[in-house]
Amino acid sequence: MMIAYIRTDFANNLKAGGSVAHIRGVISAMKSLGHTVDFISTGYLVGLDEKQTTVVSPGLLRYLIFGIGNYIYNFTSLPALTRRLDGFKPELIYHRYSILSRVAVALALRFNIPLVLEYNGSEVWVAKNWNIPLFSLKTVEAVELFCLEKAAVVAVVSQPLKDDLVKRGIEPAKIVVNPNGADISEYHPSVLSDTEKEALRKQLGVSGKTVVGFIGTFGQWHGTPDIVEAAHILKEQGKLTDTIRFLMVGNGIMMPEVNERIARYKLETWFVMPGLIGQREAPKYLSLFDIALNPTVPNQDGSEFFGSPTKLFEYMAMGLAIISSRLGQMKDILNDGSDALLYEPADIKELAACLDKLISDPALRAKLGSAALKKAHASYTWEANVRRSLEALTPSR
Repeated sequence: MMIAYIRTDFANNLKAGGSVAHIRGVISAMKSLGHTVDFISTGYLVGLDEKQTTVVSPGLLRYLIFGIGNYIYNFTSLPALTRRLDGFKPELIYHRYSILSRVAVALALRFNIPLVLEYNGSEVWVAKNWNIPLFSLKTVEAVELFCLEKAAVVAVVSQPLKDDLVKRGIEPAKIVVNPNGADISEYHPSVLSDTEKEALRKQLGVSGKTVVGFIGTFGQWHGTPDIVEAAHILKEQGKLTDTIRFLMVGNGIMMPEVNERIARYKLETWFVMPGLIGQREAPKYLSLFDIALNPTVPNQDGSEFFGSPTKLFEYMAMGLAIISSRLGQMKDILNDGSDALLYEPADIKELAACLDKLISDPALRAKLGSAALKKAHASYTWEANVRRSLEALTPSR
C-alpha cells in the first residue's frame, strides 16, 4: 500500500524517547512489510532519512499557548498537506494523534481513503493530572472524540485505553490493542562485540561492575526516584558494594529530584548519569546492563495505568534480566520468576529485595533474559503491530 504517515506533534529536536522509537519502529515495519511510506512531519526526526521526510512546519505557531497553535495548524497546514498527498496518492493515512489535530481526518475525507489513528492516551487526562494549562479542555476533548469517531481503525497501546474509549462510545470492533514493541534488527544481544562493549564500559567507568540500568526520559510515570531509594536501602543493609553501579541513561523532568536524592544519601559513587543520548546509541548502552529496571508508578488520580513502556520491550529484545513494577500491562506481559522479577508498585523494600536477588545470582539473570528475548521475538515487534492494525482495516476497505 501507499501509506501517508502524518505526525503533527510540535515537539522538535527529539533525539530519543518512546515516541521516537515508536515512530521509527512503525515506519520501518511498514517498509519491511512491503508498503511505501511518505513521512509527513512538523519537523525532522532523528534516525529517519531527511530526504524521505516532508516537513510542514508550524513556524511561529509552536510558540503560542499550548493548544492554540496546534488548533490553528489544522488550517495553515492543510494546503501543503493536500498538495503533498495529491502527488503521493496514498491509499491510507496513518496519524499519530496529537492534541487538537483534526487535519488527518480532513485529508482522509477529502481523498476518500481510510484513516488509522494511533492513540496513545487522552490529552485531557494529561492536562488535568500533570498540570499542563490548556485554553479549553472541552474543545480538546471534542476534537479528540471527533477524530476517534471518524477513524476507520484506532490503534491503542493497552487494554485500559480501549476500555476507556468503549465507555466514550467508540465502536469496540475498530479498536486494536497494540502494546509497544522493539525493532529487533537494532535491539539484540550482539549489538556490540565484547571488545566494543568493554571500551564503552571503561568510558563510563563501569568496567568490572554489575550494571543496574535504566533508560528513559525521566517522566512523572517512570518511577526513577524509587531506584535511588532502593539503592539507599541496599546501602543501609551493607549490600551496596563497590562491584555495583547504577547506570541511568536519559534526562527529563524528574532528574533534579533524582539528583537531590543521590546527594542526600551520598550515593554519588554508585550512580553514573551519562545524560540524554541519541536513539541509535540506546542499544549500545543497554548492552552494558546486567539488570534492567522498569519501576513505573501508578497514575496520580488512582485510575488504571494505561501506558505501555517502550523500554520494557527493548529490554526484552536485548535479552536482559528485568525488574518491573507489577502494574497495568506489565503484569500481563511478564511472568514473575519466569522472564522477569515483579514487585508491587512503589514498594521500595520489595524493589530492593529484587535487586539484591539478581545482583547475587548471575544464573537467574541469564535465565530471565533468555526467556524475555524469546517472548519479544514471538510477540512484541513493530511488524506484529503494523500487521494487526492493517488486518483490522481490511473489512472497511
